[in-house]
Amino acid sequence: MALGWLGEKAGMVAPALAMALTHMDYNVRRAASESIGRLGSVAMLIAGPLGQLLRHEDETVRLHAATALLRMGAYAKPAAEDLSRALVQNPQNWHEESAWQLRVTSARALGLLGGAGAASLATALEDEVDDVRCAAAEALGHLGEEHVLMYREQLEVLLQDIDSEVRAAAKKTLALLPREPSGYHRGRAAEAVAAAAENEGQDRESEQDALQHT
Repeated sequence: MALGWLGEKAGMVAPALAMALTHMDYNVRRAASESIGRLGSVAMLIAGPLGQLLRHEDETVRLHAATALLRMGAYAKPAAEDLSRALVQNPQNWHEESAWQLRVTSARALGLLGGAGAASLATALEDEVDDVRCAAAEALGHLGEEHVLMYREQLEVLLQDIDSEVRAAAKKTLALLPREPSGYHRGRAAEAVAAAAENEGQDRESEQDALQHT
């Protein structure tokens, strides 16, 4: 779909792209989502309607809407509240792929919106699905040092997470805190990162010992 390449001149077609996200044909919905991501600042005109589609009855429409908002970057800010709601919702099918993919995409989108969805991202650090926790930890890192410090304790908990990718995401985000900050002490975050690194080293040594005795 070429409409997205119109950039700043796409104001007249932006509503049509938003409507195309509800089209019965999957390929049309996907093409519309991709095109919306190339609208530039014009995309703000349809961010609100796209946010409403996050509650659409069709799961693929919800996911395409979230993907479009992610591709819009900072221009999706009018939909921050809807993205936050989609991230922390607890549907009956929360464990199914379509449901947690929506939460993952919403988390990534919120990571590009400043602090608008920081509290929801912090809540998502306790999500039952590994991919969601990982996406939330990474997104908080994108928000910058201030928000990492604000939710440091929650991130430190993830350094002991059962999933290695979640641990790595939390470690990378906590590493954003300066080593010699002015006005506060890194303290527990540094200790937690060091402890996580030590634990990983011990795990590797245990695996090597086990291999040598087999």
